[in-house]
Amino acid sequence: KVHNYGFALGMLSGEDRLVKGGSLGAGILLLIYYMKLLFSKKGKWKFAGTSLMLSGAVSNLYDRLKRGYVVDYIGFDAGDPQIRKITFNLGDFCLMGGAAVVAAAAAAAEIGKTIRRWEKSLLSGHK
Repeated sequence: KVHNYGFALGMLSGEDRLVKGGSLGAGILLLIYYMKLLFSKKGKWKFAGTSLMLSGAVSNLYDRLKRGYVVDYIGFDAGDPQIRKITFNLGDFCLMGGAAVVAAAAAAAEIGKTIRRWEKSLLSGHK
């Protein structure tokens, strides 16, 4: 177990107010975006990804506010001592996985728009 007093990878350890405030602010922004998606008929994958991110953020925020640190307990048994120092918790994986889902959904939407533009230009060019 590692007690992480900072953000990811211990960044800003020792800056308690900044870390707690930043975590709370990010959580509020995620909640606002989540509520926007909740009432939208589009963006099911973005909603799923944001749900994962929000669950990870709330978990880590709870730890920060209750304990003053986040407990990281998942590490990698690697030959490189720098890599062995990197630890995560389930909330971190929810944040990363959710961000990956949101990014993939946004990329898929952009690809879809590009394909529809190409189809439109091809069809209009053959009339």
